[in-house]
Amino acid sequence: MPLDTGVKASDLETPDQDSDLIDVVVIGAGFAGICMGVQLKRRGLRFVVLEKASRIGGTWRENTYPGCACDTQSHHYSYSFAPNPDWSHRYAPQPEILAYLEKTAANFGVMPHIRLEEGANRLTYDAEEGHWSVQTSKGRVIRARFVASAVGQLNHPSSPEISGLDNFTGARFHSAEWDHDYDMEGKRVAVIGSGASAIQLIPPLAETAERLLVFQRSPNWIVPKGDRAYSDLEKRLFRWLPIWARIYRYAIYWSWESKWPEFLKDSSTALRRTAEIAKDISSKLSSALLSEMLTPTYPLGCKRVLLADNFYPAMQRQNVSVLTSPIDHIDGKAIVTADGTRHEIDCIVLATGFKSHDFLRGIHVRGRN
Repeated sequence: MPLDTGVKASDLETPDQDSDLIDVVVIGAGFAGICMGVQLKRRGLRFVVLEKASRIGGTWRENTYPGCACDTQSHHYSYSFAPNPDWSHRYAPQPEILAYLEKTAANFGVMPHIRLEEGANRLTYDAEEGHWSVQTSKGRVIRARFVASAVGQLNHPSSPEISGLDNFTGARFHSAEWDHDYDMEGKRVAVIGSGASAIQLIPPLAETAERLLVFQRSPNWIVPKGDRAYSDLEKRLFRWLPIWARIYRYAIYWSWESKWPEFLKDSSTALRRTAEIAKDISSKLSSALLSEMLTPTYPLGCKRVLLADNFYPAMQRQNVSVLTSPIDHIDGKAIVTADGTRHEIDCIVLATGFKSHDFLRGIHVRGRN
């Protein structure tokens, strides 16, 4: 249940104030906030981490949809100071990443500094005193020399403005607000969106739903993920030879960094790589029409390049259809597209991303200018 972060007038008049001036207030206990906590503790600084939810983890706490996983390799998508030799796969699933974050916060002694179910409402900078006053959702005020924002980008779901969406009479939820009590078995399901979350949740839904309709605004460049499980031997090597784990991590980093010429507009490398990916997409799809619908017409790199191994096989299942006609409106339990077709459905999954540019959503900042 989302936390009510409103502050009453009475709280503003006589707030509880932490008497001491501390060094840092960190807002958010996701990947960045926990990292900040570890480093601040190492330096012996006094700090508090404010977390509006009842559990740490950021986007890996919020997103629990089927198939949710990272699309950056596990040994790279982890802290350099806290390597994990026990990652189960090249690309770890969501529960494993969340467990890693919680274990790291506990092992490095950050948890006692985290105030759960207490967000930041107002930040006020006193230029004369040279410190911040941070008013929290519980009406308390914390005085600190610095405020570090670690609020992240992927925690405020974005819903499309579609006429009739709020009046849909079936089940409806965002990918980041998954209803695990809803049984998809035998249901007619519509997925609106075709981005990073969509390509992960579509394959498992395709195996369960009676009918799956994917409403796509534009296709994405998707390259093979190459995911696999790590063997017990590999895990032992990562544990026994830390230098090997570090080399492995650096190799992942530089393998991606070396691909930058692919994103130079109209360069020979970009044109060659684009042709290679387009050919790969075509080879994986038996239908020329489906290949045309799922192959982007914009240059590689104009949008995020996605990784998947099971998306194209899922899109070719008999119970799956991709629809490119724009949604006109929703009527009862049907989505009506611009071409006039009425699609009767039982459930809508909004895979429409997040309000990723509203960094200090709900937090009022006052101070020098």
